[in-house]
Amino acid sequence: MSAAEREEIDKILEGLALAVAESDSIEHEKATNFGEVKIQKLVYMAADEFDIPITYSWYLAGAKCKSPDVSATNYEGKYETVSPDTIDNAQFIDSQRSYSAEADVRKYAGYFKREFNLAQDVLFESRTSFLGDFYEEYSPTRFAQVYKHSLSLRTLLRKTISQLQEYVESSGGGTAQAGLSAFGQEQRISAPDHYAEVQKIVSEIHLSMGADEDLKETIPYFRQFTDVLEDMYLQLSKLDVRDLTEEHLSAFKDAQNTHYYDAWKVPGLVISQETAMGPEADELRLERARELERHLNEYDEEIANFRERVVERGLLPDHTGFPDHDGTLDDSLNQLEREYISD
Repeated sequence: MSAAEREEIDKILEGLALAVAESDSIEHEKATNFGEVKIQKLVYMAADEFDIPITYSWYLAGAKCKSPDVSATNYEGKYETVSPDTIDNAQFIDSQRSYSAEADVRKYAGYFKREFNLAQDVLFESRTSFLGDFYEEYSPTRFAQVYKHSLSLRTLLRKTISQLQEYVESSGGGTAQAGLSAFGQEQRISAPDHYAEVQKIVSEIHLSMGADEDLKETIPYFRQFTDVLEDMYLQLSKLDVRDLTEEHLSAFKDAQNTHYYDAWKVPGLVISQETAMGPEADELRLERARELERHLNEYDEEIANFRERVVERGLLPDHTGFPDHDGTLDDSLNQLEREYISD
């Protein structure tokens, strides 16, 4: 990483910190709660606005700078420097600040103030909503649908985990049974049923991958994971809420991590190579190519281990033990997949 690139990143982060410090709507205690993903995107947007040559690519959560300097930790350090609330006034008898922003830092601070309501649009906005807006405006056209549908899958997994967490905690405290008793001991209360939704999202991801010549090659790897995931949702839909356990919750947390860091990483590494830009783009492409090779060498085993853990937690169904479900959606989506992927 060149000194010039590192210096520009520092200025952008300092400009962001200054904009936050000068905001009347952000409390000091919450000013550093942006998180890594939002910091990455904010730096990218500022660099894009001013045509700053920073090395980046689109990766797991979207645009990501190559430099490790683009981090929440580094931003926090900048905030400590620029915020009057972090200065020990006892050190300054005249109560005057020792900090004075450079012109470029002021320029970036002005951009962040002008383009964003930093409290409403960034700090306190959910990461899902923030990323959805970011993808809508900045995604490369070639990969826009892939990121959109991948975000939908991550959102569904988070929603499912939240629901299971609530059910399991209620059951553990004895309130679930009491709450359900009004329906009668024998009445079945179904667990969350997102099976049709996950089928639709997965098919949309497969279709968007199949529409791209490079991503098409990653579908068999990604499908290894999604086949297991769809079975998990099928099994979940057949359970009674009173049967939900910590094991089921753990299985979906496992699925969330396996999706993001194993399955989605395969197309993510390909996208990163295709979108690398900036002074060290060639170096970044080479790093991603080597990482993809290592990842694929371990991938089958990682997914097999994931599947085994799901089996142990009781979330892979015996399909012969379930009544037939309406296959209309399956058939139509699978036909669309075949048409796209075979073109």
